[in-house]
Amino acid sequence: MNFFFRTNFNGKVGLGHLFRCLRLIRYFEIQKHSCYLFTDLLKKKFHFLKNFNVIPIYKKKVHFFDQKIDVIQFTRATKNFKKGIVIIDDYRIGVDWERRISKFHKKVAVIDDLNKKHYSDYIINYNPSFDLTGNFNYKNFLKKNCKILLGHKFSILEKKKKRKKSKNFNVIMYNGSGGDLIFFEKIIKSFLLEGKKSHKKNVIFKVVIGPFSKNKERILNFSKKNKQIIPILNCYNLNDILFDANIFVGSAGVSSFETALNKVPSILFQINNNQKVQSKYMEKIGHFIILKLKDLYAYEKISQLILLAKLQYRRFLYLSKTREFSVDFKGTKRILENIKKKNINQRIDNKTKKKLIEKQYIRKVNDKDINHYLYSRNLKINRNHSTTSKKIIPIDHYNWWFITKRISYVLIKNNKRILYFYHENIFSDKTYNYFLSGWFACHSNCGIREILYALNWQKNIKLNVVNNKQKIMWLSTIKNNNKFSIKLSKYIGWKRLSEKNLRSKILKRHYNINKGFVYYSR
Repeated sequence: MNFFFRTNFNGKVGLGHLFRCLRLIRYFEIQKHSCYLFTDLLKKKFHFLKNFNVIPIYKKKVHFFDQKIDVIQFTRATKNFKKGIVIIDDYRIGVDWERRISKFHKKVAVIDDLNKKHYSDYIINYNPSFDLTGNFNYKNFLKKNCKILLGHKFSILEKKKKRKKSKNFNVIMYNGSGGDLIFFEKIIKSFLLEGKKSHKKNVIFKVVIGPFSKNKERILNFSKKNKQIIPILNCYNLNDILFDANIFVGSAGVSSFETALNKVPSILFQINNNQKVQSKYMEKIGHFIILKLKDLYAYEKISQLILLAKLQYRRFLYLSKTREFSVDFKGTKRILENIKKKNINQRIDNKTKKKLIEKQYIRKVNDKDINHYLYSRNLKINRNHSTTSKKIIPIDHYNWWFITKRISYVLIKNNKRILYFYHENIFSDKTYNYFLSGWFACHSNCGIREILYALNWQKNIKLNVVNNKQKIMWLSTIKNNNKFSIKLSKYIGWKRLSEKNLRSKILKRHYNINKGFVYYSR
């Protein structure tokens, strides 16, 4: 069978689309199929295309992409071949192109990250959010009997290498094939300048330099001056360097699946629109540290997070292995099997109905709660009653999370997180250990019963203290406009303190606040 791949690559688009096609081609050809790769004009020869049938469909550079012209060019380029299946991996191509080409070839398949409208026989989208197929917009496939291949099972990856232990702590840094490497240079410099030397001694930064990378000379020059920086050139498969990686720092594109396959803890940056997947879905494939493009400028904070990953590596490794979906390298096989099937099924709903457990209980917060905790803390109702009304940004939250001495709990009701509450030893004197108490809602079903249940439970827990002879004193602060919490405090034994009281001063110092709050102890 003939397979005709239409894709493109350059400094702006990167190599992601191309290498998905190359991986499919390699597997399809092993299965005795003929594959041809159609691209725009190629100005120079790329060694990674050496063993592939590459056919440029333009003789001159295209300044403005026109679907009507492109489909004509593609049809001309394929007219001397037997009809086959066209596989498209190109954001520029849409419904008109697909509708026209379906008249000339047997079937059309589209690899799509964006859930756009298509006129095709197959849609392949391995975004982890679509493992729950109810999230997919089925109105977007316009051709009758279109078969959709959704979720992580159809991720286009190659077999990983065996993991190897290393004496060093290896940090792999990758900003796509055309990303700016100046970010990594500044992050590494910040890491090497701050903190204890003993923590950095065996840390090695392996920076992947793509064919279109910007500021590559800066990394190359930096590596000549410092042996802890190793530039990686001509690497087009992250599996080749992830086998001894301790942590990955980079863009959340295809690499997020490659790191999931290798179970490598990752600090991911969602740089492009196709990478913007909600954290709750990224968590399903083992990724819990998700940042935005603007966070790349927070060099010192990122370097601090890398250091925390080294110092608390077990926690980071636990998160990477805590996943609902196991990513493998068999997606290419599954795609081919589905395309070869004569019968085409339509929508397959992967939704599973969870049994509701009608019970209420409290558990200790663990690292898997890291993103939900941030989401809940940033709810407007919680910010309005907090010491700061500003949203906490993810990079600050992650750095705080791995160093905080706060002990948090969550109230679960009917399988849903309802309320977070916590305590923290903030001060001690000869007589007392002072513990800060606080709470915030994380669900609309959080009412007075749930709050009373949690705070009364908290009152009776055993606290870890250095000196058992010291008494326990609970402290809390409430914004003076929070009438509900002020009223509630009376029912659970809190006593209001004067502003001149020593305990009030402890709270003021801890929160760095002066006005607008009332103080309590019990």
